[in-house]
Amino acid sequence: MNERIKELSLQCGAWHQVYDQKRLMVDRHFDIEKFCQLIVRECAEFVRKQNYESMRNEESYNIASTDILKHFGVKE
Repeated sequence: MNERIKELSLQCGAWHQVYDQKRLMVDRHFDIEKFCQLIVRECAEFVRKQNYESMRNEESYNIASTDILKHFGVKE
């Protein structure tokens, strides 16, 4: 799991398992809506930082999409 996703998960109520600090656990207190909003905001900020405001063609959108997936460590 990408370190940034771990950080965002912890902000939303996830916690580390006592016996295995490498895994995160969630329960009914985990705020999935907040987690999704944080991911979307992170994506939007990432695109802004990469100066994609001049995107005018499909190739540019594909580049932005690929960069966002790489940013979060998600495979296509």
